[in-house]
Parts: sequence; C-alpha cells; structure tokens
Amino acid sequence: MAEGREKGLSQRCPLCAGVDHERVSRRGRDGRPLDTVLCIMCGHVFNSPIPSVADLRTYYHQAYRAEYKGVVRPKARHVLRAGIRALERLAQLRTLASTSARLLDVGAGGGEFIYLAGKAGFAARGIEPHQGYAEQARAMLGVDVVNAAMQDAAVPEESIDVVTIHHVLEHLPDPRAALSRIWQWLTPGGLLIVEVPNVASRYHAPRRRFHRAHIHAFNETGLNDAVTNAGFTAVASTVVPETEHLNLVARRSQPAATPSWRATASQIRAQLAAHTAVAHAMSGRPLRRLWANAKRPIVESYQLLRLSDRSPRGILDHIWKEKCS
Repeated sequence: MAEGREKGLSQRCPLCAGVDHERVSRRGRDGRPLDTVLCIMCGHVFNSPIPSVADLRTYYHQAYRAEYKGVVRPKARHVLRAGIRALERLAQLRTLASTSARLLDVGAGGGEFIYLAGKAGFAARGIEPHQGYAEQARAMLGVDVVNAAMQDAAVPEESIDVVTIHHVLEHLPDPRAALSRIWQWLTPGGLLIVEVPNVASRYHAPRRRFHRAHIHAFNETGLNDAVTNAGFTAVASTVVPETEHLNLVARRSQPAATPSWRATASQIRAQLAAHTAVAHAMSGRPLRRLWANAKRPIVESYQLLRLSDRSPRGILDHIWKEKCS
C-alpha cells in the first residue's frame, strides 16, 4: 500500500507535527491527483499539501454544497434525510445532557438538528459556512445559525454546555486548533460530541477511500489522542455500525501539559493494505450499498408524498410527531 517515504516535508502532520510521512495514495475518489500521506510518528492520514485557510473559507462558503449535493439550498429529500439523522443524534444527546443545556452545532447544514433539538428543549444554535444552507436554516426554520467559518465565529468563552461537531473536523485545516477553540467555548465539564469518518473503515471501495474535501482521515487512537491533548476526558468511543464512523463523547477537563501521541502507523498501514478491491467485493458491501442507494429515493419520495406540508418545517414537524410524540 505504501507508495514512498518522504522526510522533511514543509507540511507537518497536523496532529503531532511530525515530518516523516509515507505516501499512501496519489489520487482522490474522483480520479483526480490527490496526494494522501501517512504520518510515521502518530499514524494520522491526511492530504498533503493542506489547502490554505483562505481557500477553504471560499470553498465552503460558496462551492462545497453544490459540488457535494448538487444544490445550493437543501431540497425536501435532503431535509428529510438530515432530519432522520438528526433524531438519531438527538437520541444520543438526550442520554448525556440536560435538555435545558446551551447547545452549539458546528457545521449546522440546513439547521435540521438545531430545529429538532430546540423542540426537545435545548437552547440550540449553530455555525454553518455555506451561505445558502445557513440562509435557509434561518428563513425556513427560524433557527439561530451564523454563516461563518468555524475559526471566524464569535462565541464567548465558557458560554456553551454542549458542542456537537458531526463530520466537520475532517474538513478543517487544523483540527488541533479547532478542538482548542471548542474547549474555550465550553463551560467547565461541558460536553463535546464529535463524529468523523474512520480511515480503517471498509465501507468504501479502496479506490474511493480518499477525498479532497476530507483533509484528514482519523483513526480511533489518533482521534482520542487529539481530543485528550486538547483538554478533554473521553466518556465514550463508538465505532458506528455499517459505516464504521468514529463517534467520540468527551467532557472538558484540562489540556495535557505535554501532548503525547500513540504510534499507530504500522497498524494503519496494514489495515489499508488488507482492504483490497477483491476483499471489498467479497465482503458483500458493494451489493448492500447498491441496494440501499436504489431503495432510498423511492422510500423518501413515498414519505414525502404522504405529507401535506413539504416545507422544511413541515417535514421536520412530521418526523418529530411520528418519532417523538
């Protein structure tokens, strides 16, 4: 799997600052050139070079949703899908925090999670870098979503009880800085819930493993170390069934005096090498995904046809009544 060792790169590892890297891929899942490397010191996998903050700010403000979803504002089926996922997230949150807690959702999308969390009693607001999605969240759902990149958001220190950041950390240029910023926002003992893709997952075919928008590919140990070094105490770490995403719950405690990183490079290298195209085909996952992808639009269309109100608020009110009343 390894394609070559590179030392002394100007791009240091964004987790441990190591400079000894091993290239593991030269192309992204879209087939275009994309260098992805493995840090020999800590085992973190990331795209190299990492885009500048300015380039990422422009990309996520304007282009990302259109490139990824094909739209600049969420359609009804996107709202439905996000709402169902939001209820799953909310079920986890309600076991961990008081429903009167002040909640901040980083990467709020169309605001579905914030809206449903508000119905559950949370004082919920969010940050969303994409202009169209943030505007729809405010206009159609009436939720408090600031249109800003995370590093530009003005959040007072120790003003938040819970920060949720689902499938966002892998997009940020500096995950350590992002976690430190969240630590500042949280009250002492405040709760962090983070979910990211797992570099060891076998959910995707090997040729679709790396993605230019996913700057980082975390492993379970590296994510735990990053959170711990930033001043959190892990409460629970879960590998999500089927997708094998990493879900980590932690509470604000004290930053580590000296950051430490457990070496996992050999483990990650072996996992990447073992996940071959043949192994993926033999696992049955391609057929399961093909069936799921074919079935999903049919199921979603049927669910939407049953609704008299297909506005974002109407869709979310319906699934809240159906699942939570």
